[in-house]
Amino acid sequence: MKTVFAGAIALALIAAPAAFAAPQTPAAAPAAAKLSINSTLKALAADAKAKEVLAKHIPQIAEFLFSGQADGVLPPETTLKSLAEIPQAVDAGLSPDALAKIDADLAKL
Repeated sequence: MKTVFAGAIALALIAAPAAFAAPQTPAAAPAAAKLSINSTLKALAADAKAKEVLAKHIPQIAEFLFSGQADGVLPPETTLKSLAEIPQAVDAGLSPDALAKIDADLAKL
């Protein structure tokens, strides 16, 4: 009888935290990160509206990035802002003014 009682107490102690714990609610889905010039090229390529913004402001670079030509040339974790530090990108239209316009349009998404 003592073993049955001890087993019941042990079971109660194990189950008690679950019985008195606050009800669990499913975690809310994380909000999608806002895209900006600090976003990675991979993140920008994954968003159709971001691709449209880039095609509007820097069509040559957008074609290079999204046609697969950049694969193996630029790491996917490269940001648009860091891409603007490359002279060839600046020559292709990725100027500070273009970056500001792109950032403003991405903020609207």
